[in-house]
Amino acid sequence: MQPAAEMLQGRIRERAYHIWEASGRPSGRDEEFWQRACEQIAIGDEPPKAKLNGHQAKPARSVQPTRRRSRKTS
Repeated sequence: MQPAAEMLQGRIRERAYHIWEASGRPSGRDEEFWQRACEQIAIGDEPPKAKLNGHQAKPARSVQPTRRRSRKTS
């Protein structure tokens, strides 16, 4: 079993890679993506799976309660 520090490093590395891919794979910004990955993991922010595959995720819709209309019987 891996020590916790190694597991954390692996998670950060994977997250930074996905951020880098989603940003178009620019060169020379590895520290920026590493830092963003650290921040996201620290706050528990999981990116949408669709975004990891290079697609933009749709924004979440707020759910509004629906009111049923009463049916009038004639």
